[in-house]
Amino acid sequence: MSISQVKPFLGIDFGRTFNHAQNDNETLVGAAVGTRIQVSRLNLSFTYSKPIKNVKTNKGDSNIYYVNGSISF
Repeated sequence: MSISQVKPFLGIDFGRTFNHAQNDNETLVGAAVGTRIQVSRLNLSFTYSKPIKNVKTNKGDSNIYYVNGSISF
């Protein structure tokens, strides 16, 4: 069983929050880097993500790691 494909990727996410009652809008930005690997019918994805700009009320400034897998048949 050998690796069929390796696909590195980069990503950026952008979002806006709107609080019309307090006229308080904020911007969120995050970046991700990872790789997708295909081995026969098995697909794996490993991603590292980091917030670049967070909202004031969210204290979750830590990095995030994702692992996804699937089997095709």
